Amino acid sequence: MKNKQLSDNCLSDFINNNAYHRIYSKEEERYLLKTLKLAFYDDVSDELKEEYLNYYMEVHPVFASKYQEASEKDKPKLLAKAIERAIIVKEEFIKHNLRLVISLAKSYQHTYYYLELMDLIQVGSLGLTVAIEKFEISKNLKFSTYAAYWIKAYFSRMAISERPVRFPQNKVFLYNKVAIKARSYYNQTLENPTDEMLIEWGIPPKNIDEYNLYKASFSSLNEPAIIEGNEIGDLIESEAQPVDEMIENKLMTLEILNLLENSNITKEEKEIIKRQYGFYEEVESLKTIADSLGQTPEQVRIKRNKALKILKNEMRKIDFFGDRQFIKKKVFKK
Repeated sequence: MKNKQLSDNCLSDFINNNAYHRIYSKEEERYLLKTLKLAFYDDVSDELKEEYLNYYMEVHPVFASKYQEASEKDKPKLLAKAIERAIIVKEEFIKHNLRLVISLAKSYQHTYYYLELMDLIQVGSLGLTVAIEKFEISKNLKFSTYAAYWIKAYFSRMAISERPVRFPQNKVFLYNKVAIKARSYYNQTLENPTDEMLIEWGIPPKNIDEYNLYKASFSSLNEPAIIEGNEIGDLIESEAQPVDEMIENKLMTLEILNLLENSNITKEEKEIIKRQYGFYEEVESLKTIADSLGQTPEQVRIKRNKALKILKNEMRKIDFFGDRQFIKKKVFKK
């Protein structure tokens, strides 16, 4: 009980220290992102090295002047100092954005009831770091929206890796609901609910054993490991791994929507694209869209094709697909 109280106090202190930073203005955020990109200088291709250095010089004109006037012998020293400053900015930017990680971790705590809040925050911080590294300033996306996808992706990866047994979705919904009640009951009484209570909360008698398998306890990253002097989290490789295709496609959808909104396509044509291709979550047929607009399906089809042509030309201009290895190039099918 004393250890739990100590853990709760540590978590409370962490949240109090990191959850209430002020929000950066758009100008401040872009300034910092252009600065901190240089922190990744030693780990990227020559093409990106040049891009990151140009970003840094763009927002640090004094450095740019010194660097351009310096001899080839002195340039590496100036660059090394700039990289050190960029690393400091990166660490501060991560700390400043932990408020987003904490907020998302709290909102997902009930979804992943078997994971400790601090574990979610730790894993979400990895997602935040990857988002900072991969964020493309030229895309003109809002960083917090982009980062949220990576943070949630790391939540999902941890949840999947922690659960070796898969269950049907309808059972997951029921078991999660009951497990939340069970955890609340345990926190109040320090006792596990009886089988009779589980049945009263909605678990069929024949599924009690399956439910117990579902809610089987999972170890926290901070729990002592068998190896003396280590915590479980110390034994887990923390190197960032690529997220799955679903997350990449969500990010692509966000970028397409941003491109669509900033194009010279008419408002009506944008609405047709959004409705037919599921930007409002539900895919609508040409006939449904046509009926709501008081037009024929053929009129809507012509407007859609015109808008698609413009949108695809915009994608080609910015090399939208680039080296996206997870994404199929059949984005819009007529």
